[in-house]
Amino acid sequence: ELDNNDPPPEIRPNALGMHSCVGLEYIEFKTPMLIEGKVEEYMNLIINKMRGELKFNLYDSMQAYNNPKPRHEWIFDWSSQMILVVQQIYWCAETETAFEGLGSGNMKAMADYNQVQVGQ
Repeated sequence: ELDNNDPPPEIRPNALGMHSCVGLEYIEFKTPMLIEGKVEEYMNLIINKMRGELKFNLYDSMQAYNNPKPRHEWIFDWSSQMILVVQQIYWCAETETAFEGLGSGNMKAMADYNQVQVGQ
C-alpha cells in the first residue's frame, strides 16, 4: 500500500504496508519505506523490507500468543500465515514438554496435554 496512489511526477510515494495476494490481509510496516531510485533497486529493497517486517510481525504475534487473550481470540489479530507459524512453534514446544513428562514417568503427560489442546 502506498501513501499516495497517484503522486505528481516530482513526488515519490512511501510504501506503508503489504496486502496478501488475495487481498484479505494487510501487514502494516513499522516504518514507511520511501520508493525512489531505479525500479530494479527499490524492488529488491521492498523484498528485504517485506521479509524484515514479517520477522517483526512473527515476533509480535509470538509475544501476544495467549498473552493476555486466549488463543481463540488471538487468531483474529494476526495474518493467517503468522497464526500457522506461531501455533506450530508452540505445538512443537508443548508436545516436546509432554514427551519429557512421559520420559520422567508421568504416564498421563500426553493425555494431560490433549486436554490442554481441547480446552483451547
